[in-house]
Amino acid sequence: MSNQALRHIPFTRSDVTNEDLDGIAGTLKESDKDTFRLVSACEQSFAELIKFPYAIAVNTAMNALVLSFSALGIKQGDEVILPSYVSPDAGEAVEHAGASAVFADIDPQTLTLSPESVMRGISNKTRAIVIFDAAGFTADTAPLQQIAAANGIYVIHSTYYNPLYEYRHKTAGSYPHITIFSNNDPFIKGSMIATDMEKTQSSIRSLREHGIKTFKNYDTDTRFGNWYYEITSPGFDCMMTGIQCALYTVYLKKAGQYIERRRKRAEIYSSLLQPFHNALLLPRVDVSDINHTWQLFIMRIIIDSILISRDEFINELKQKGVEASVHYIPLHLHPYYAKKYKYNYNVFPNTYEAYTSAVSLPLYAHLSDDDAAYVAKTVIDVVKKYSR
Repeated sequence: MSNQALRHIPFTRSDVTNEDLDGIAGTLKESDKDTFRLVSACEQSFAELIKFPYAIAVNTAMNALVLSFSALGIKQGDEVILPSYVSPDAGEAVEHAGASAVFADIDPQTLTLSPESVMRGISNKTRAIVIFDAAGFTADTAPLQQIAAANGIYVIHSTYYNPLYEYRHKTAGSYPHITIFSNNDPFIKGSMIATDMEKTQSSIRSLREHGIKTFKNYDTDTRFGNWYYEITSPGFDCMMTGIQCALYTVYLKKAGQYIERRRKRAEIYSSLLQPFHNALLLPRVDVSDINHTWQLFIMRIIIDSILISRDEFINELKQKGVEASVHYIPLHLHPYYAKKYKYNYNVFPNTYEAYTSAVSLPLYAHLSDDDAAYVAKTVIDVVKKYSR
């Protein structure tokens, strides 16, 4: 490695290409820059693709959760169970809804919500369980659905934006009451809320647009012009923008291609790193009927086999031009949640172990095979240098 030219490989990059941008411009022109037309067309296409009756486009993943909680009537005094090993917007959404977060541990292999930990967190105040995927590996929602059904609890599944992959031979979000398909591409963002509950989708649409729920029939009621609207409750302003919808429309056509490219880069990592299984724990992919879309490649250092800490390991990679990162800092470790909910740092052992050992490697559609090999070889160099 020392005789090779030092590269700089960023941790993340958008999958959007210049060709995509040209397609976005064409979509905007065809719509005559009509936001409502773009949003409606995007929602209809998405709903048809995932075979759900309703899809609602919103601008951020956090707002998608906030709207879902509000539509389900979750409020102050209620409790929502969710993993601590999750992005900040999850905890924020619960707080904005006025409910209390009840954190749960994760499965040590899949890094997704542990049914056993969820069972320990259920009380007579529990109104919802929120399930999150791990880096593109969809959670096993069936046992959590059974727990929820037995306790009269709603289920929300927050999954990475990709309606093309399947869970138990169905669209990944086919089971919960609400599924939020979030796009974590740094250039696009935004989310689609999918549900088969008519009343819920109606409430979400109203809340998304300032609480506007009732429009008069302009064709038959001549007392009102097309300027008239009614606000029936406080709402939000979080409809997906026209440009976001144009990005979604173009991106959706290539989502399968991008997933396949990321999968191939992940295979390069796996094949080159597998011989070092005594020092590195690679992502689990051998679960029947559950697909992986490779939003991230999270390996974990086997601490007893390496002389340096996870933080030092990441710094070693950085010195060689490879940007790596940490998946999440668990919510219960952050000052706000630690003070409010009084959790000890090690109350969730699987979560804490994953946090202190996980290293996310660069993984995006336009990462070249050569750069992926360079990343893997750099990891190997660090492992060899600091192996016990």
